[in-house]
Amino acid sequence: MADYYGMITQIDDCVGRIFEKLKEKNLYDNTMIIFTSDHGDYMGYHHMMLKCNHLYEPLARIPLLIKYPDGEFAGQTDDAFSENIDVSVTVLEKCGLKKADSMQGISLCGEEKRSFVFSEGQYGSETSPCLGYMIRTDRFKLLVRGSLEEAMFFDLSKDPWEFCSQAHNPEYREELEKVKRELTDFILFRLSGKVYRDRKVPQLKSQEKLDEQAKEIKKFAGKFFE
Repeated sequence: MADYYGMITQIDDCVGRIFEKLKEKNLYDNTMIIFTSDHGDYMGYHHMMLKCNHLYEPLARIPLLIKYPDGEFAGQTDDAFSENIDVSVTVLEKCGLKKADSMQGISLCGEEKRSFVFSEGQYGSETSPCLGYMIRTDRFKLLVRGSLEEAMFFDLSKDPWEFCSQAHNPEYREELEKVKRELTDFILFRLSGKVYRDRKVPQLKSQEKLDEQAKEIKKFAGKFFE
C-alpha cells in the first residue's frame, strides 16, 4: 500500500510538470487534458489487494477528470454513468470528427446518458479461463463469474460496501431478473466484440516498427520538455 501511494505521488508530480510546461509554452488553455485509468485497486477493500476476485466497486470505479479547451465546463461535475469507450468518442467530437461506425461509446458532452455501465474480466488460467461480468445501475449491481446461477446481487443504496448479496432473497427476485435480462441482452445482441477496435485501421505488428514509433514518441517528449 505504501508503494501504491508513492506511485500516486509520483504521478501527481509528473502531471504537474506537464501542466507547468503547457502553461510555459502558452498551450494550456487550448489543450484538452484527460486523466483516467483502466481499473482500480482494492487497497484493503474486503481484505484484498491488487485486482483479483470480482469487479467490486474499487476496481470498477475509476477517476475521470477532463479539462476542456478554453475553460468549457470549468468547475462542473457530472454524476452520470460513463465507460472508458466514451473518452475517444468525446475527443473526436471536440476535434470536429465523426466517430467510426465500429465505436460504441457515447459523447460525454451529449444529451445521451447511460442507464447502466458494463464491465468484463477474465479469471483463472490460460488453459482454464473463466469470464466475469459486471452490470451496475444507479441502485443495483450484478456480479457474474462462470454462471448466472452463482451471481451476486447488491442493493447499493442499502449496502454500498457490497457485503450482503441479495441474489437468493425473494424480495429482490423481480429486480434481479430484470438486471439479468439487461446483461444477457447486452452481451448477446449489443456487444459486438471488442468495442474499442476499428478493424479498418492498419495494425503495427512488426517489433521493428513499434520500436521506431517508440523512438519518435521519446524524441517528441524530449523536445516538449526543452
